[in-house]
Amino acid sequence: MTTPSAEVFAAFIFALIRFAERELGLTRRELLSVVGLSASMAYDLDARVPYEALLTIWEHLIARFPDEPLGLLYAQHLALEELGVLGHLTLHSASLRESVARFVRFQALLDPFFVMTLDEDEATGLATITIDHLPRVTTMREPMELFCAVMCRNVLLRADAPPHHPERQVCFAHARRHDASYYEEILRLPARFEQPRTCVTFERSLLNAQMRGAQPALSHYIDHYLLGLLKRMSAAPAASETTTSAQVRAFLAERLQDGLIQQGDAARHLRLSARTLQRRLSAEGTTFSQLLTEARQARAHELLTTTELPVYEIAHRLGYQDAASFYRAFKQWHQTTPEQARQRS
Repeated sequence: MTTPSAEVFAAFIFALIRFAERELGLTRRELLSVVGLSASMAYDLDARVPYEALLTIWEHLIARFPDEPLGLLYAQHLALEELGVLGHLTLHSASLRESVARFVRFQALLDPFFVMTLDEDEATGLATITIDHLPRVTTMREPMELFCAVMCRNVLLRADAPPHHPERQVCFAHARRHDASYYEEILRLPARFEQPRTCVTFERSLLNAQMRGAQPALSHYIDHYLLGLLKRMSAAPAASETTTSAQVRAFLAERLQDGLIQQGDAARHLRLSARTLQRRLSAEGTTFSQLLTEARQARAHELLTTTELPVYEIAHRLGYQDAASFYRAFKQWHQTTPEQARQRS
């Protein structure tokens, strides 16, 4: 089973390799030989390697240690700083909401096939972060358990204020793979299995809580750096080697501030016909409209929380014909108004 061509930061792979060295007793030489990478890449913060390499190492570890809760153990020993730019962006975002919005914005860079969505239920006061991935990854299960465990241990607890909300829980789409005690000890939340989706549910108010130890000024610098990287990747000839949805996300991140963007604009930028673009996005399980909405959500949050621009100006920058259209869209996304969201932030 192959994965579409794409790249990922080498830091992701070397963090996993360090875990396998420290906790599983494997050698770096063995793991690097599995994927054919050079050890020198560990010292290059900008190095990007084929995405296939990351999945190959996961599959190698699962084959070597089929009964070990690798995803949970990795989360237990993982320091976010080891994940390079992504880790620092998570550590230094001022709030959980800001961290999620940035992840969505730069998703194509950080993991081109990972899908994360945030849903807020005003009636129940709960928020849910849902994750999905390629079938090859969801079948492995361990990477999905890793992400949920990192969310519970490294992110929620940094914004936490006891006592724990009684309705916090983790749901997995797959069947339970390991002893229940592992999940209780590492997730520190009730876990349910064979559910409709893999997600973490918690109180909505936690989204706006200040993250302990965050340095927002540093996170804005990282924001700027990643935006520049997106621009360089969208302009590079090699962009044709990655997924179409990743290219569209990069295009939207660069051009959304220019105002109204239509599918034809993206198609011309990628030198495709509109029908070909639509067909390729459909094959990757998405649409131009969905990608545009994701980009608008992330950009709207950024402008509302980091600027004092009036709402009508934000609506114009996001390509809406008028403020009323933006109000309707924003209310549908978050069940609140832009002003109320800005005030909470």
